[in-house]
Formats: sequence, C-alpha cells, structure tokens
Amino acid sequence: MPNNALDRLKKRHLAVFQYGLFGVAMIFISPARAEETAGLPAGFQEDRVVETDHFLIYHEAAYAPVGITGVLEGLRAKLLLDLQDLAPWAAREKIAVFVYAGEASYVEKTGVPAWAAAFADPEKRRIHCYESPHLRRVLAHEMAHLFIGPFFAETGGSPPAWLNEGIAKMMEWNYGQKEDTAFMNHRSFLRSAPPLSEVIAFDYQHGSKESESLSEWYEQSASVTAFLLHRLPRTSFTVFCDALRRGVTTDEALRRAYGNQVPDVAALERLWRESLPEK
Repeated sequence: MPNNALDRLKKRHLAVFQYGLFGVAMIFISPARAEETAGLPAGFQEDRVVETDHFLIYHEAAYAPVGITGVLEGLRAKLLLDLQDLAPWAAREKIAVFVYAGEASYVEKTGVPAWAAAFADPEKRRIHCYESPHLRRVLAHEMAHLFIGPFFAETGGSPPAWLNEGIAKMMEWNYGQKEDTAFMNHRSFLRSAPPLSEVIAFDYQHGSKESESLSEWYEQSASVTAFLLHRLPRTSFTVFCDALRRGVTTDEALRRAYGNQVPDVAALERLWRESLPEK
C-alpha cells in the first residue's frame, strides 16, 4: 500500500481510535496483496457463505459470527428508515459482507491497518471487516457509507466530508452504539463548538486538527446531520443532498431544500444550537 495512502488513513482515523470510537471506519478501497479468485477476496470460499434476504455474508473462518444475520438485517432496516431515498438500489441488490477470520488475517489480506476496523466498497456494494466486540458499531457506520456514497457517485462526485462522516457517525450512535449511553449523552462541548462554516469547510484528509478536535469534528458533524434528518422534513434532506451532488454551495442547497425555514448555513447553525439540550 502506498505510504501516502496510509498517511491519509492515519490522519483520518488514528486520533478517533485513541478516543475509543472504534466504530469509525472508512470508505477505503484497499489494494489487496493477493489476487482475488472467483470474484472473492483471497482466503474466502464460495461455499462459506450465509445468504439472507439482503446480504451475502462470506466468512473466512469455518463459521459465521454468531448472530450476524440478525444484526445486519436489523441495521439495514433501521438505516433505510433514514436513507432509503438515497439508496433505491438497496431494495433489489444484496450487499456482500466479508468477515475475515481475525485481525491478523484482515491486515495481511487487505493491507489495511487493524485499527481501521472495516472499510466499504460502494462500487461493488461490499463491506470488509473482522470479528470484534465492536462489530455492530462498525457495520452501522460502514453501511451508512455504502448508502450515501453511490448517491453522490451518480453525478461523478463524492459527499462533502462533514455530511459523509456525519451520517455514518450518526448511524453508529443510533443503531450500533446504544449501549454506550454515557458517551452518547456527554456532548456538552457542542454548545461551544466551532462555527458550522468551519466544520463544513474542514477536510480531514488535508486538515491539521489535533486528536481531540478531530474527534469533536466527527461528533459535531453527526449532531448537525441528525438535526437535518430528524428535526426537519425527511424529504427535504433528500432534496438537500441532491442539490449538493449537483455542485451548488451549501447555502444554495439549503435554500432549495428548506426555503425560508433554513435559507443558509448561518440559519442552520442557529436552529441546530437552539435544539441542543441544556446538559
């Protein structure tokens, strides 16, 4: 794997993992060290697969992780409550999930560091991961990337960094991290968070935020995304994303989607901050 690719990967995720946010993974297409055979990554066999209504779960080990079929189907159903308009393909296509036998096999065969617990391949509708105590959170995060990425790719682009990670982190909160209520509820820093314009402009791949502020960037992006999805009309969120993928500014996308209710980023910031709990 090229050194610059690893450097970008580390900048994006090492700080987050240091703060215990193990479910934060990435859209990262790995140059595997071994050739794929029969369309499957090295180490996987065609007969080691569990098929459900919406998934093909390939397991490198002799058996699939206990309960993974229910976890995946449950996450998909919940995520599509928010994102089905962005991923119409999900109604007819199955997602392939490759579960490596363990951390060592995952690192060896994908070339991705172990602390990057999973990655999604939106073009092939695939998720690569290895079994760990945080697998549910990892899958929630990656599935969100899998749903939003192709929507923007249809116009030859990619989601804005804050929206891409905001959706994925929000899904991790909502559907993969519920047991961690203390962490979820401890977001008092948001009331004194940086201006939203800075959050929207920041690019984690080229920015210079320190560990703690990078973690907070993820949190703030997720909180703003949750406000757009859950406090405002759901159909307007789709219009907002569609405008962004067509290349307009964030201000213009907000005007097209929400009209005078949220005419620009400044108005969004005001409404979002007013919605934050006191504690």
